Amino acid sequence: MAAWLLGVALAPRADAQGPARVLCQRRNGALFVRIGLCGKRETPVDVEDLGLIGSPGPAGTDGPTGSAGERGEPGTPGNPGATGPTGPTGPTGAPGEGRGIPGPTGPEGPTGPTGATGTTGAVGPAGTTGLAGATGAPGPAGATGATGTIGATGPRGTTGDAGPTGPIGPVGPAGATGETGPTGATGLRGATGDSGPIGPTGPDGPTGATGLTGLTGAAGPRGATGDLGPIGPPGPTGPSGPTVPVGAKNSFNQQASVGGAFAVVSAPLSLEAGPYVVIAKLYVSSASPGTVTCELRAAGVTLDYSGAYLNLASAPEIPMSLVGTVTVATGPQSLVVVCKAPAGGTAEIAAVQLVAVQVNVLDAPN
Repeated sequence: MAAWLLGVALAPRADAQGPARVLCQRRNGALFVRIGLCGKRETPVDVEDLGLIGSPGPAGTDGPTGSAGERGEPGTPGNPGATGPTGPTGPTGAPGEGRGIPGPTGPEGPTGPTGATGTTGAVGPAGTTGLAGATGAPGPAGATGATGTIGATGPRGTTGDAGPTGPIGPVGPAGATGETGPTGATGLRGATGDSGPIGPTGPDGPTGATGLTGLTGAAGPRGATGDLGPIGPPGPTGPSGPTVPVGAKNSFNQQASVGGAFAVVSAPLSLEAGPYVVIAKLYVSSASPGTVTCELRAAGVTLDYSGAYLNLASAPEIPMSLVGTVTVATGPQSLVVVCKAPAGGTAEIAAVQLVAVQVNVLDAPN
């Protein structure tokens, strides 16, 4: 146990910047290794006081070789050598007369030692140019001689071509404003420029006065009958109607359509034997102008008829009534209303109500 505590307390830290481990002891003598500080009711313990420090351990292994250092700066250059003496200048030969015949090229002689540079002699008169001899083979390069003294300045050469224009210099200060010259003549009118962009829309103007009412247009054709809508909720009960006489019968048809031939438009109504007064009431309309004809019939016999001329502009729908009497000898006998539309058209018949009232006797017409 002591060896373990010693190993933990003295173990090297993986990170030198991290918190240290400390050995702490409680009042009951128990030892604990803490990170950083001891807890409450604990006191730090020096490992040396416990006599747990052993002999030094073996030397550690060498670390890795360090990287090479930076290259040093170059050294100072050495002093230049001394300049050799200048040799004497040889005499200038006299110019030749006339143009001689070039002689043959002699063999290349051995390269002589390099002489010292002599002083610059006077410039002799220019001789006539001889014929160019054949170019000899280049000799071996001699050693570089010492630099001679600077000769006198030669005559000024011809002016060379103008050099490139230099950069523009800085702008000088503004000069004083001159006097205003006379007004020039009016120039020619320039060409018309392109149209400018469209300006923003202006605000709305005030509302104008109401114009006169136009003529009433002709009524459009009657639209097709729409589908029946959903059945609405029952309405409130209306007041009681007049009492139908005993023996009265009735039928009702909401709507019917007819063409150019007579067709039944009423709901079926059957009469038993006896005398009757019959009444039919209905509404007629047509998609094209013309006369709609309706008849009240009993057992195929016409009791009454009526015709209604429809003008779509002023009378798109007209009510019609039919009245008659009939004596049924033997029943049952059917009572119907038939209608037909104008030639080539169609008609709508609506709210066809048929009533038959049985009476005791029918007076013969006078």
